[in-house]
Amino acid sequence: MNNEQLAAFRSYVQTEMEKWQVPGLSIAVVQGNEVMMAEGFGYRDIEKKLAVTPDTLFAIGSCTKAFTALAAGQLMEEGKIDLDTPVINYFPAFKMHDPVATEQLTLRDMLCHRSGLPRHDLLLFNEKLSREDLIARLRYLEPSQPIRYKFQYNNLLITTAGHILGLMEGTSWEQVIQNYILDPLDMTESCMSIYDLKQSANHAVPYIEKEGCIVSTPYHNIDAFGPAGSINSNAKEMASWVLMNLNKGRYKDRTLVSEKYIAEMQTPLINSHSYVNQKEFLVSCYGLGWLIEPYRGYQMILHDGGIDGYSALTAFLPNNNVGIVVLTNKNSTPLPRMIAFNLFDRALGLDEVDWSGRFWEDYERANSQEEEQQAQICKSNHQQASRALLEYAGTYTHPGYGDIFITLRDEKLHMKLYAFESVLSCKDRSTFRLDLDIGMMVVPLSMTFQESSAGKIESLSMPLNYEQGAKEIVFIKQL
Repeated sequence: MNNEQLAAFRSYVQTEMEKWQVPGLSIAVVQGNEVMMAEGFGYRDIEKKLAVTPDTLFAIGSCTKAFTALAAGQLMEEGKIDLDTPVINYFPAFKMHDPVATEQLTLRDMLCHRSGLPRHDLLLFNEKLSREDLIARLRYLEPSQPIRYKFQYNNLLITTAGHILGLMEGTSWEQVIQNYILDPLDMTESCMSIYDLKQSANHAVPYIEKEGCIVSTPYHNIDAFGPAGSINSNAKEMASWVLMNLNKGRYKDRTLVSEKYIAEMQTPLINSHSYVNQKEFLVSCYGLGWLIEPYRGYQMILHDGGIDGYSALTAFLPNNNVGIVVLTNKNSTPLPRMIAFNLFDRALGLDEVDWSGRFWEDYERANSQEEEQQAQICKSNHQQASRALLEYAGTYTHPGYGDIFITLRDEKLHMKLYAFESVLSCKDRSTFRLDLDIGMMVVPLSMTFQESSAGKIESLSMPLNYEQGAKEIVFIKQL
């Protein structure tokens, strides 16, 4: 891309940032062996009017997964692990709810999300649990599919894979990533903890959109899930990561991993689903830590990343030697994807698709549907419960998810799970609805109470996984 193309691209980025109300953004564009652009836009801190630079640290979220997958290949090529050996051979304490998965699940299965286990992502918010605690709870989480049957995105099992890499090295996942990837790529400012991010003098404050306003949101500590999403980096250093991938495992005079393994990471292992609801994205597959999708006839390797207050994207066209990293400090924005697609249109000499217009239509449609759903909910609220509210009160426990506390205050039932609290409203005799405000979004949920043969409340259930075949999670009332 020439200077004129890059200038037009900068203008596009600035225009779309304003339209989509994104406070700050940092971009690196790589072409061939050269970093064509590494720049910051907007504010890393709105209140203090601090500008984003190419050195500003952002959370990259699930873009971390490809780092974990690369490290697995590095250890494999050193003869320390095998991706197709059941992980129970490396980690005897490993246990899934499904005994077949316990005996057969491999690192390859974990890294491409074909374990049979639905997301169970609410556990991400139990900040009292260590990585070891989370992995120990896998045995209590029911699968919804057989092993290797279907793509089911799962942060817990990527976390487990990373933990196993640390065990094989006699250290932690963090140290493996530092030694095998960050240090060789000269990624000296990148880090893997929310605490290190906050201590950096140049980091982006996380923001969310709430009732049409951009507001800061608390930093979400996902260090326990580190291998699935805790890396923090900047545009300059992520450019080195993209360069290494485009150059098939090489960076400067160093070879981090073989060309063969880079190709393996980018080879489809299971059909997935694209996050873009557009006609151009009818096919999506997952490899080792990467999504593989066609972009207007060209092979595209990518991964999105999103945690509270941050949205990121790493994407490149391996056969055309061009790539991009987009880091933002706003939650759940499609801006990284549309910026990447616009860059690829320009780099490939294609007519530009109005991705912003298309995404905006999706955005307005989703808002309209949400308003309709809320209107229906309001109509159905305030039904009569089948028994006195006090009878529902108590502590309900699930061995994987922990405790839910139901209390009666001011003639209303209140639910507490981890740090979240919500008021229950009766939907239909024994079923209540609630809005779970998890910071980055409000999740509407239902809660149904079950009674014993003696007519006493004995449990409650909630649909916490939306994948096909996933059962509701049942919490047993404690006496």
